[in-house]
Amino acid sequence: MQPPLTIVNLATDESFINYCLNRNTADTARWKQFAADHPELRPMLEEATVFVMALHHHGQVAESTVQKKKLQELMRQGQHDPLQVQVGSNKLRPLFIRIAAAVILMLIATGTYYQWNLSYPTKKIIVSTRKGQLKRFVLPDSSVVWLNAATTIRFNEPFARNRSLELLDGEAYFQVVHDSKHPFSVMTASGMKVTDLGTAFSVKSYNSFTMERVGVIEGVVTVSNNKYKADSVKAGQATISDKTTGALRMETFTAADGRWMSGTVTLTNVSFEELRQDLERLYNIQIIFDTPGIASCRITTSFSNIDPISQILDALHMIYGITYTYNGNAIHIKGQPCK
Repeated sequence: MQPPLTIVNLATDESFINYCLNRNTADTARWKQFAADHPELRPMLEEATVFVMALHHHGQVAESTVQKKKLQELMRQGQHDPLQVQVGSNKLRPLFIRIAAAVILMLIATGTYYQWNLSYPTKKIIVSTRKGQLKRFVLPDSSVVWLNAATTIRFNEPFARNRSLELLDGEAYFQVVHDSKHPFSVMTASGMKVTDLGTAFSVKSYNSFTMERVGVIEGVVTVSNNKYKADSVKAGQATISDKTTGALRMETFTAADGRWMSGTVTLTNVSFEELRQDLERLYNIQIIFDTPGIASCRITTSFSNIDPISQILDALHMIYGITYTYNGNAIHIKGQPCK
């Protein structure tokens, strides 16, 4: 009879230990596939991984004199340890595995684990896209992130206990898995924090632009920074915030506005300057305004990210009267300044 799948049993299973310590490819492949087949168990797997890593470096686990003495006493008792955990093949684990199980239980009983879990070194993961590239990425908690062109995100592993992610630069769309005990949050480089419990939303915060936008497609999020308190943003709404002044305004936000990852880019009441930056990132080109006054003009437009740039510029010519010329990899645009 197989034992129940618990953190202790995982942390005393040789195959799982091999996976955590990357000792052989077979066990690594086995547990990666298990995690993929059972996304609902990923938080437990991450917890157990932290246990194994800490036990592997057990000298860093119990920093206080009391905890060190308890650990030494357990090791002296050795074969008399009462914990004889059976896993998988129903054979007794080696002595150091039984001691590891005892240490786990000791840490849980004393509450040391929680302090150790917070102080244990984390691994920083960075995911980015280049100009002209979109990327779909699945986070360890099974939430899905789409990265727009020239975007960089960063998060720590283990991820399940603290589902916090940094949007260092760019635009990202999030489909968040619900977990009421561990809210999902996104922090931008300017200090704006977006928090939710399970929804779909988009955050646009390029470092080269003074404004940042949070648009909600499903559910509710809260938006805050050091200049204003948390405000709730519901489905169909967007917040536009000024990074410099902290000024915040609400706008409507349609599904089309936030579905750029499907290939259709919809820009509603944005400046020509924002359009220019988006086109430069998507097409990896340079756009120069020969008439600087048009940069602040407002525009509403929609196009496919596979459309030739000339087709987009032709549409802007017909609707807004701009003219354009090519000079190598640069496109020069002229038009009437806004009144």
